[in-house]
Amino acid sequence: MTVYDFGETNGLYYLTMEFADGVSLRRLLQTRKIEPEEALAIVPKICEALQYAHDEGVVHRDIKPENILLDKKGRVKIADFGIAKIMADVPLTPSLSPSDGERVPERAGEGRLTQDQVLGTPNYMAPEQVERPQKVDHRADIYSLGVVFYEMLTGELPLGKFQPPSKKVQVDVRLDEVVLHALEKEPERRYQHASQVKSDLETIAATSSSGSSRREEAQTGKHGANGQKAEEEQSLFMSAATIRGMVQSPAGWLVATGLLNWIAIPFIFIVVAPWAGPPNPGFPLPLVSVNLVPLVAELFLSSVTILAGLKMRRLEAYSLAVTGSLLAILITPGNIIGLPVGIWALVVLCRREVRDAFGKAHLLPPRAPSRDRGRGGSKTVVLITAGALALLLGVGALLVALGHSLAGRVAPLSGLVAWWPLDGNAMDVAGFHNGALEGSYSFRASQVGEGIYLDGPRSGISVPDSPDLDFGPDQDFSIELWIMPAHAQTEFDVMAIVDKREAPDLVRFHGYALAVRNGKLCFQMADSLDGTHLNWEQNGPDLRDGFWHHVAATVRRTSTTGVNLYVDGKLIATFDPTPARGVLGTPQPLLIGMHQSYPWLQANYRGGLDEVSLYKRALSPAEIQAIYSAGPNGKRKPRLRQR
Repeated sequence: MTVYDFGETNGLYYLTMEFADGVSLRRLLQTRKIEPEEALAIVPKICEALQYAHDEGVVHRDIKPENILLDKKGRVKIADFGIAKIMADVPLTPSLSPSDGERVPERAGEGRLTQDQVLGTPNYMAPEQVERPQKVDHRADIYSLGVVFYEMLTGELPLGKFQPPSKKVQVDVRLDEVVLHALEKEPERRYQHASQVKSDLETIAATSSSGSSRREEAQTGKHGANGQKAEEEQSLFMSAATIRGMVQSPAGWLVATGLLNWIAIPFIFIVVAPWAGPPNPGFPLPLVSVNLVPLVAELFLSSVTILAGLKMRRLEAYSLAVTGSLLAILITPGNIIGLPVGIWALVVLCRREVRDAFGKAHLLPPRAPSRDRGRGGSKTVVLITAGALALLLGVGALLVALGHSLAGRVAPLSGLVAWWPLDGNAMDVAGFHNGALEGSYSFRASQVGEGIYLDGPRSGISVPDSPDLDFGPDQDFSIELWIMPAHAQTEFDVMAIVDKREAPDLVRFHGYALAVRNGKLCFQMADSLDGTHLNWEQNGPDLRDGFWHHVAATVRRTSTTGVNLYVDGKLIATFDPTPARGVLGTPQPLLIGMHQSYPWLQANYRGGLDEVSLYKRALSPAEIQAIYSAGPNGKRKPRLRQR
């Protein structure tokens, strides 16, 4: 490093030194792996600087990566001569120095340091710096250089019994001899001059067949037009190395943002969206309510974000990296972390030196797969991987938990007019037909969540009349629910389940009703008080066995086999509804668990009711079976219709 000025002011000593616009070798090692070709370009320049200092009689005594600076033009500077010592008054020059392997003769006043303290950085100090500090000479710097060179090649320090570099990484075996020679314990067995290390490395670089011609020119320092080109490429080694470190973290987080979207978007579309969306037309599978077009589009854009992050890490595809950063900001829900990540990446990408490095990244040496890419880069990759894995495990656990709770649950069916789940109230979750509770009742655990238990003479739910609850000419409809009837004494052994009739006497009625008689399912309908009264009763098994049963009546008004009665998903009876194809509407309220002829006819329901549902279409056998098979999982609640 050039010292421009020095002196004392106000009792303080100062040095004015040049500014090296670049990074230290330590920072470079922490940022990424240094390729062997790049090390062969850097170390000879360190040798030149050391040889110059030694020729001037200066021993640095603290050569280490922190004190080696690399500027953006590829120049190497040695800094921090704070513990350097001046040798004898006569400079040590090649003509006065012994040859390799010979001992330096000691002469009075020559070859000694001005003081004898043990100084230096332990892992980089030559053995004699600890054992014989008063006899330390320039060869201690050569030992420290050997430690630095070993670390550049392997990423490790040569501590204890260490292996040659070629045993740890894929490098030219001739480099082993150079490194081990520099690391000899006895100074006499070491290289005697830094220039000798430089000469051997230049010979290896010149004859190496592993690098491209451009890199060989940069390492051997040829002059003329080719030499200038090589110098530019060597500068690229330094600047792009720094920039690679700058882009690693934001690029890694772009990949993490894309992965988050790949996890979260299918979860939202498959699990959350069907709950918030409108009723699905007649399919008992949640996946049918997923709109695949936006799903595929968002996953494609998330894949672009992942690819952009991977390319950015390699300093490739600048436009794609910018696009991926913008997508990370825009695509939800990943933009929870993608917003700061995308802004961070754009700030880095907008720097001029980063744009230039993207255009010239193909000139850099390939990265060897056998070594870690540097401590700093490894930490970033490990943190991103661990975070993504933790996120994946967390979302996976959530999906498993929700999967158990949603397994077998039936999607909302089309044509649903009213649905009273009876979970602690008489609210209609499909429309606006809320009922009023009457008589003696209680809510208890039932087939699906809670259900209502009726045990009084006039107990149940009264729902005000509404056009939705009446059916016009040839209007198909269905009623389905879960029941657990009790043994009870009623008129004619009848217990009304759902009753929307006008019934002035025992003979005449108008409307529709579902009931049990003698414990068996029965159904009635008539389109006028004086018209044909259709009554289908005592069909199927006795349902008063203490278990919950799913029952349903589906009516296709124009078919001679249009009335189908089901118990536990099985068809038990088929009847002809065509004699009563007129209007089934009456001004009477719809009663659940109560008979329209009360009090003169004691035929109210006793027992448990759950999930009472009314549809303006005839459900198919497959839909009835799906609802029964869902069992305790029940149906998924639809979005409430607007008035």
